[in-house]
Amino acid sequence: MVDYPLTPFHLQILERAVQYGEAVALTDDDGDVSFREIYELSFQFATLLDSNGLRKGESILVVLPNSRWYPVLFLGAALIGCPLSGINQDSTADEISYYADQSGAVAAVCTEGNFTRIKGILKVLKIFVFCSEEKYHQFSDAVSLPRYLPLWDSSLPSLFDGIHHEPDDTLLMPFSSGTGGKPRCVMLTHRNYSAATAILKMALFDQLVVESQRKTIALLPFYHASGFWALLYCLLEGCHSIILESFHPISMLEIIHKYKVDTLNVVPSILSFLCRMNTDCYDLSSVRTVLCGSSPLGKELCSCFLEKFPSVQNLIQGFGMTEVVVLSHITPLGLIDEKHLGSCGKLLPGFEAELRDENGDVINRPNCPGELFLKSPTVMSGYYESDEAAEAFHDGWLRTGDVLYYDEDGYYYVVDRVKDLIKVNGMQVSPSELEDIILMDPWVREVAVIGIEHPKSGQVPKAFVVLGEGVNRDVAKNRIISIVKARLAPYKQLRGGIEIVEMLPKTSSGKIKRCELRASMK
Repeated sequence: MVDYPLTPFHLQILERAVQYGEAVALTDDDGDVSFREIYELSFQFATLLDSNGLRKGESILVVLPNSRWYPVLFLGAALIGCPLSGINQDSTADEISYYADQSGAVAAVCTEGNFTRIKGILKVLKIFVFCSEEKYHQFSDAVSLPRYLPLWDSSLPSLFDGIHHEPDDTLLMPFSSGTGGKPRCVMLTHRNYSAATAILKMALFDQLVVESQRKTIALLPFYHASGFWALLYCLLEGCHSIILESFHPISMLEIIHKYKVDTLNVVPSILSFLCRMNTDCYDLSSVRTVLCGSSPLGKELCSCFLEKFPSVQNLIQGFGMTEVVVLSHITPLGLIDEKHLGSCGKLLPGFEAELRDENGDVINRPNCPGELFLKSPTVMSGYYESDEAAEAFHDGWLRTGDVLYYDEDGYYYVVDRVKDLIKVNGMQVSPSELEDIILMDPWVREVAVIGIEHPKSGQVPKAFVVLGEGVNRDVAKNRIISIVKARLAPYKQLRGGIEIVEMLPKTSSGKIKRCELRASMK
């Protein structure tokens, strides 16, 4: 059991902000922001929301890029008990309408660029729009920001003393990634965030703080569970976050070089970028710790990255999901040995785990894959007004939908999503296993494998491949077929064929949307 504070999570951050004072908390394209400024702006936002009729329990849809305003808006909304639901700023009008409906949002915050996409959503009662001072008059039917933020007054904090927050009140309502279908609105509580933070602080970050310069890049989307939790943790611990509005490899390299960043929080696609790029013009030797999650990190990519970046002392992989705030498994500090390369780590303290077979029976032996079930104070309270919440819980356990196994040393390995496993003549084939093998070919940049219908075998694997520039397609296909044939059993062969594509459909966090690939085959 891990102890965690019951103080409302946003108040923990604001109390620390008072302590850190003039220290730099955030840096973005507009300059530095101190912890004092975050504290004051949070109460200014809370006052604005309250004066516009927002009340405890009402959710707010946030359609913004990464910026200094995101955490301020979160803290201000939390002060009056309004959970945020963040989404991709590039979402279409139909997608925004879906998200607003799924979260029950009564207000939205956006930029001038996506205002027109939001304006027509009937359920949104109030729109707050970030716009330049010269254009505020164009948004007369919205509240222009930051123009109409009330001025700071030392009496503002006392205005919210009467709002009571329980540990199990909803704090944030992010959307699950939706790789297997439409995204679902996850309800996360103060208890969830406090527990997740205490667990990772004890198990990981307290061990890093001695060597760390306490500078990192906030480059993962803030509407994504992992990206936003990492930002909030940095605020809680007094670290300096340099914000990237959107991911760009060159910008990331320039920031590492300029600020001597020592800790990166990334996804596998970013590591793949770094492995392929020419980085000789940048001093990246400050990078000591890299945390990588979101999807499995293959052995080949691990080896390539560590060979190219010898300064990295900790390559930490993890397994997690929005439904548990951030992570349930991480690898230990240090460089993982060859035996455990590709593992997502060991179960974190504060979690209980079971692997269950197709019949629901618990698996109690190593190297035997089964669906992962979890218990923890970090587990969500449920999905917002959704019947799927009942399907997500079984006897008090969260059903993850992911197939894993553990070895004799207690290291866990992700096999695949239950829904993604390919059943060839009754035998299960993991898309991830095939993808890892195919990526051994240096001509291959990206790959995704799905199962397609087959009249005799039920399903067979098919690969969608993105090749490097100038590569002959026919020759590449033959190479891939040879590599797979040499390394995998006959029933795992690509009998569904290989399709060369320009790009793979992905979520904003880099996860492949297999559902779209499957839909393209119908």
